[in-house]
Amino acid sequence: MGAKREEKKRPNQHHVRNIMLIWKARCDRVFKRNRISPTIVADNVKSIVFTWLKHRKSKCSYNWVEWCNNPFIYLRV
Repeated sequence: MGAKREEKKRPNQHHVRNIMLIWKARCDRVFKRNRISPTIVADNVKSIVFTWLKHRKSKCSYNWVEWCNNPFIYLRV
């Protein structure tokens, strides 16, 4: 039963990382007056998620080009 609790925690850490990227972009815009394109923020999130998933599985055949075209293929959404 302990393993299931650990599995539930992992996505939360992943979500926190993504929220921090979005929050950083917001803070840069508000306090530094540096406007970051929402596309760039989304690309950063995609990159982090891909890296996290690729290194999480031992036998991973994820492809960056396919991921960029449609990340939902690998997320089973």
